[in-house]
Amino acid sequence: MIDQLPNEIIDNILIKYQRSNDPLVFYHLRYINKFFFNYIYNFKDIYQFNDIKINNKLNHKLNEICCKRTSYDTYRWLMNNNVCFTLKHIKNLIIHNREDIIRLCLQYPLIKGIIFNRFYLYSQIENSDIPLNVAGKYNRITILKLLLENESNKIQKSHIQFLFDLSFQYNHKQLLKFLIMNYYSYIRNELQDKFNLINHNLNIEDLYFYLILTNKIEINHNLLVISIIKGYHDLFIYCYNKTKEKNMKQLLIQCIQKNNQKIFDYLLSDKSFILSNYEFTKIIMNMNCEKMIPNKKKLLIHLLNNYQHKIDEKSNLIQLCILNHINNNDIHKLILKGYEYSYDELEITLKNKNIELLEILCNHFKMGRIETYCSTY
Repeated sequence: MIDQLPNEIIDNILIKYQRSNDPLVFYHLRYINKFFFNYIYNFKDIYQFNDIKINNKLNHKLNEICCKRTSYDTYRWLMNNNVCFTLKHIKNLIIHNREDIIRLCLQYPLIKGIIFNRFYLYSQIENSDIPLNVAGKYNRITILKLLLENESNKIQKSHIQFLFDLSFQYNHKQLLKFLIMNYYSYIRNELQDKFNLINHNLNIEDLYFYLILTNKIEINHNLLVISIIKGYHDLFIYCYNKTKEKNMKQLLIQCIQKNNQKIFDYLLSDKSFILSNYEFTKIIMNMNCEKMIPNKKKLLIHLLNNYQHKIDEKSNLIQLCILNHINNNDIHKLILKGYEYSYDELEITLKNKNIELLEILCNHFKMGRIETYCSTY
């Protein structure tokens, strides 16, 4: 058996084999038996960096192991034997969230030098292969934190600002939160302007609270509008009660445009907010002009059920209901309550081929209303 040979002979055999094969082929000799497993694992510095030719085949093999859950011991053996990893390999390690291996890389000056290459850090900040940018793009916060803390003296404001832009580009809440909490001084000038660019589907209400409570952004009317747009009900109430800078009518209009019924109701429950029926009706009638209100019918039903008493009988409410396909019975009830309509409503109903409603409108139509019909709204 080979394990019974003197160590010198075994060393000579392995050295010859090692010279004619790449490091990964040599490393796989460990699987011959338990003796080889332990013998090869203890090798160190058997390669010199300049002796290893990173050809396409070896490069591809290294790439493959960087994309798999390759064991920590394998990476350590390769690095202990001066097998160096390229930016592409490191990029794949970051993409696959191998924080343990990136931490290991930083223990080897040669690999650490590649990760923090000054040429990339200072000349090609937007290079997509730079480890800092890869960690930002793929939202690998623990790895990003590790990299930034290791070379904090080399990190420029421009790097942080680029990562800040990436957080908005890819809607990475964790990245955004990390930068705000650790590098606020680098991004403070852009923060309030860019915050409203983040995707509406991404909930960052907690970040707004953090920024407000730490005096990093100001409470103003624009922040109230953002709360309506993004549906941040708790944030809206907090800011609403903390600021005098608010345009109530504009906030109501914004609630209608974004169909935010919850905040709409909250505004109208404020006893200090006095709004005449005329002004309220005018705001509601603007729904006719708004084409992009989400689920407009649902909003209109909510208004009819809760605020009908505030809508003027001479307004275009009947027309608004017809255009949004409100139930015929509900429209009939409005007519019986005295809400007015004209030939326009008859024409719209005829085009819709709603014969039942057309009959109701015709039966209650009064010629005198044509002359008194108010187009104020």
